[in-house]
Amino acid sequence: MNLYIAEKPFVANDIAKALGGYFQKKNGYLESADHIVTWCYGHLLKSIELEAYHPAYAQWKAEDLPLQLYPLRYEPMAGKEAHTQTVIDLIHRAVVVK
Repeated sequence: MNLYIAEKPFVANDIAKALGGYFQKKNGYLESADHIVTWCYGHLLKSIELEAYHPAYAQWKAEDLPLQLYPLRYEPMAGKEAHTQTVIDLIHRAVVVK
């Protein structure tokens, strides 16, 4: 299964049209026999707050530099949690992501 991730829903519709065939509209994506097309409609993830890495990072201090922020950690943007999970689930189903 090929997964195409578009920036916006209307771009996803254009990709589906270009791929051809019958696409069924699902909750947050379009699916055919061979392809899935979804979208992000803006940023889905954001970096977690600094204090989540270490409580001392809640206040900036020169002695804490350089901040130890690895591995990088992200969380869904407020209000986009469900669609973010949909995209993650689709990535796990895909053989190829484009």
